[in-house]
Amino acid sequence: MPLKYFFKKIIESFPTLTGVIIITFILLKLAPGNPLYSIIGERVTAERVSELKSKMDIYDVSLLRQLKMYLFNILKGDLGYSYITKQPVFTSLMEKLPNTIKLASLSIFLAVICGIGLGLIGALTRSVLVDKIILLITTFGISTPVFWFGLLLIYLFARCLRILPASGMSEGELAYIILPALTLGSRSAAYIARMTKASLQDVLAEPYVLSAKARGLSPFSVLRHSLKNAMIPIITLIGLDFGSYLNGSVLTETIFGWNGVGRYVVMAISQRDYPVIMGGVLMGTLIFIAVNILMDIFYVVADPRIELK
Repeated sequence: MPLKYFFKKIIESFPTLTGVIIITFILLKLAPGNPLYSIIGERVTAERVSELKSKMDIYDVSLLRQLKMYLFNILKGDLGYSYITKQPVFTSLMEKLPNTIKLASLSIFLAVICGIGLGLIGALTRSVLVDKIILLITTFGISTPVFWFGLLLIYLFARCLRILPASGMSEGELAYIILPALTLGSRSAAYIARMTKASLQDVLAEPYVLSAKARGLSPFSVLRHSLKNAMIPIITLIGLDFGSYLNGSVLTETIFGWNGVGRYVVMAISQRDYPVIMGGVLMGTLIFIAVNILMDIFYVVADPRIELK
């Protein structure tokens, strides 16, 4: 059933994917700015501009023709070449995607552990003091801008304590990813904590849970079954955040000098590097489609009453 459902969802995603490509392509062409001047600068002769225009396929054919060529190239696995670096877009994205996956995976792992842990404490503890402390922590995590929190961590751990590097990736050592992962996962942890607390409290108040307690089930068994039934909204939140992380977290990657997809695409936007922008949008769409399919499968794992159709 999961395999059949998987292929069905892939087929159903083609109209969405095609629509995103077409809309993004047209909006880029209608947007102000000229990629020529990002390549050769503002102070250039008219002869040089004409020479470069003749070598670029975005000037000698119509918009519809360009769109057809781009769609055909995608089917061949060709995302074009960057106007700035002259490198294949697909190759550049694949080089940076592992860095983004590494950062996103550790960030969501920390967010899930901390968020669900705080949520469980808040749902199971009857102490007003503990509840207010958790509320304060989650409010701080939700309301604090990511860039400010990242700079705060750099100041504390890199400058004052000098135990972690401020930025960069080096050779992939764990020390370089700790601060970016904490920064990126902080807001998700706060949201997950609140969602876990609210969802678990609702489940614990259900009649079947009260009946299970009355029959003498151990507190651990009651909590295990209750948490499983409360996981659906939590899985949704985790999936959306993880998909967003995999698309590249621009602020975090920029602050910490992380060579990921988000930073790469944002630089391309500032330089009007259309092939890179289109490649980044296409990759982001595919990632969200894949994450949504995985979320549906996790729903079934969490609640066997749900069927994949």
